[in-house]
Amino acid sequence: MNKQLAETCLRYLDGDLTEDEVKAFTRLLAESTEAADLLAELALDEQHYRQSPADSKGDVMSLAHALAMPPIESTAEVETELPTIQYTASDRLTKQKYASALSYVIRHTFTPKRAAMLATAAAVLLGVVLAIAFMTIGPDDPRPITHSPEQPGPTDEPTNKPMVVAKLTAERDAVWDRRPGQDLFANQRFTLTQGFAEITTNHGAVAILEAPATIELLDNPNALRLQTGKLVGICGTESAKGFTVYTPNARIKDIGTEFGLEVDEAGSVIADVISGEIVLTPVVDRGEVRSVAIHRGEAYRIAAETGLVTPVPTQPQRFVRSIKPSYKTPDYVVAYWRFEDGTPGEFARHTSMGRDYSSFASTDTTENGNVLFSHNEGENPRFTGIVPSSTIPQTGQLNRVAVDNASADRNTRSNLFTVSKHTNPALNLEAVALPQWTVEASVMPKSLQGEQSYVSKSFNNIRERSLMLGLSQGHFFVEITDGTGTTRTVRHAVQATLDAWVHLAAVCDGKTLTLYIKAAGGQHYESIGQTPVQGAMDQASNEWNVGGARAGSYATALIDEVRICNQALQPSQFLFSYPDP
Repeated sequence: MNKQLAETCLRYLDGDLTEDEVKAFTRLLAESTEAADLLAELALDEQHYRQSPADSKGDVMSLAHALAMPPIESTAEVETELPTIQYTASDRLTKQKYASALSYVIRHTFTPKRAAMLATAAAVLLGVVLAIAFMTIGPDDPRPITHSPEQPGPTDEPTNKPMVVAKLTAERDAVWDRRPGQDLFANQRFTLTQGFAEITTNHGAVAILEAPATIELLDNPNALRLQTGKLVGICGTESAKGFTVYTPNARIKDIGTEFGLEVDEAGSVIADVISGEIVLTPVVDRGEVRSVAIHRGEAYRIAAETGLVTPVPTQPQRFVRSIKPSYKTPDYVVAYWRFEDGTPGEFARHTSMGRDYSSFASTDTTENGNVLFSHNEGENPRFTGIVPSSTIPQTGQLNRVAVDNASADRNTRSNLFTVSKHTNPALNLEAVALPQWTVEASVMPKSLQGEQSYVSKSFNNIRERSLMLGLSQGHFFVEITDGTGTTRTVRHAVQATLDAWVHLAAVCDGKTLTLYIKAAGGQHYESIGQTPVQGAMDQASNEWNVGGARAGSYATALIDEVRICNQALQPSQFLFSYPDP
């Protein structure tokens, strides 16, 4: 961000610009989309702090930038010649943003003494709104404006679809003042009068509400307002970091953590950090007070009237941290590696080249006992806290750890594998027949080069494999050797995206092999292809691998939530499918 520009925008919102500076600033707004963008964002950010009219006390607002503006001696009209504003794109959300910012600037920085200055600046911002709303055709582009069938023309009915910012992902004994749907939209306000509810933002942050609680969804899809009640925020993913909760007298911003909030009827707030760190910024009538970083095991109270921050005993037990029933692994799950027993930043344990099989890398969360091993130092991957979602939608389980098979200080041979002869599992995954099966894995590719195996069943030669779910020259694929010894492959035609989580599910019912893909944050799994087979898989007694194929095809990726089932599951049963609330 341009620091000088940001300071100018804030001084404008403060009312600290001179008349000459206002003239220069309004010209800048007309000429620079960066300036207009930044002013709109700052105005909207301030708007989030503002109490609703029903809660306001006269004209007093809990905003630093809506307080006492310096007097202006002259109210003469400010004459400014404004350049023409031209935009070549139209975006509904952008229009809403500028319109909302314009509304805020006019309503909350307007006084009679400042009318001339604000009229000029507001006119410029209005020009931005109108320019975005109606595409401007430049002199070098004489083509008329046309409308595709998908875009409404002048005589079509406008769509005006509200923006979905979150989902209602779970409820328990919930009673609402107004029943929400599964999709939650910006600017919706609800009161939970009884029970509990779980909301997941578009960025993957999870908020668990305990009644009585009143919340408001905001234009920002990674923020909400808690007016009263209890909330637990769970932010275990990179995309969820920065999740922000606004209360009547504070802003709480997540730094990748789990925290509890309680807002009483008077507006006082208790913030209790269960893990990680948050940044707490009190907001009182005189404006923002200095932010406070709160760490795991710390709790603070923010007084309603004064904004005074005082430490209080931490009591995480006062908060309900999950409302979904305890997950019971279905009988059809024969192995499930979640990597939650690892510690982010640390390397997986290894067997010291086969000398110590008591040092396994990751447990099988079923009771079948098919643990994963790593062969030696240098081949053991590092665990990471970068995960696709802070909870698993299908099960409600928390998700904090994944495997980093792309660590810069590891060689290219990172790989995890089963060795049943050293573990005596209750159900030997290497030998069990799977006439039907489903293999799932969540992956974040860090390279698109060569052949990479995410999950495989193979032995010493990488071509002696029963199954491989992976990436080949930038395209996801699944390949099996079916019951006739024939190789069958389904390959995604679209190239994968670097540094983006995706959920893969390969399904075989003995007659058809299908590959499903869902992008992290996507709505549904999509079948990207299928092929007929004769028999679900060659039943050779081979080991299973995660991150490689034992003797090659090593993956350069983050890998999480690897599950193997002995049924051909439906997409609604996949790990990252949201069940009905």
